[in-house]
Amino acid sequence: MGISGGVFPYLYGEPPSVDNRAAEQRARGRLMAQFHSDLGKLGGIGQRKDWRRCEEILFDSELDRLLSRNEKLFPEEIRILRWHLERARRRVEELKLHSRPGIVIHGDFTPWNLRFQDGKLSGILDFELAHWDHRVGDFALSWRGKYDEVIYGYDEVSPLELEEWELITPMWWAGLIENACRHLKEGTWDDGWIVRKLLERSPLMGQDAVPFR
Repeated sequence: MGISGGVFPYLYGEPPSVDNRAAEQRARGRLMAQFHSDLGKLGGIGQRKDWRRCEEILFDSELDRLLSRNEKLFPEEIRILRWHLERARRRVEELKLHSRPGIVIHGDFTPWNLRFQDGKLSGILDFELAHWDHRVGDFALSWRGKYDEVIYGYDEVSPLELEEWELITPMWWAGLIENACRHLKEGTWDDGWIVRKLLERSPLMGQDAVPFR
């Protein structure tokens, strides 16, 4: 549901100021952690139809078939997708993700989906991407592979486990690769955003910051 539908137009408040981007990022990360604390109290909620956690995405053999089938049409793009897919698979193999807990996440915890009034949160918009996932799955569109302060702010309120730090980048890549393969299956292609995001690196990525080659 977009901002124009439902009760969203009637929520008080304005999006946060981005004059100090680092401060906004860190504050948003802290807010996400507090929001997750509330979401974690929701029980008995299963996965949404057609949604999957990254361990299911990464080891889906259909991805390999789609990449091979389209290799002649998009040789460089497929090479980039396959490189990141194989690296993400190796990174999560020993994390035992199937046994890790999950929560309902928002899916798009970005500045334009938050509203503030008198310095306090007055509303959260757009739950279109909400689903059950690892909690660090909510970093994907909020972090976007470069806004590291979001994750550091989150960690200040709700410290991440070592395995969760290891999962952040492979999970981000998994979502991007799944979207790319969905385009391939439908016979469409985006404007290059997916590949640009796969190639983006930040200090928080640690060993995953190694450049594509």
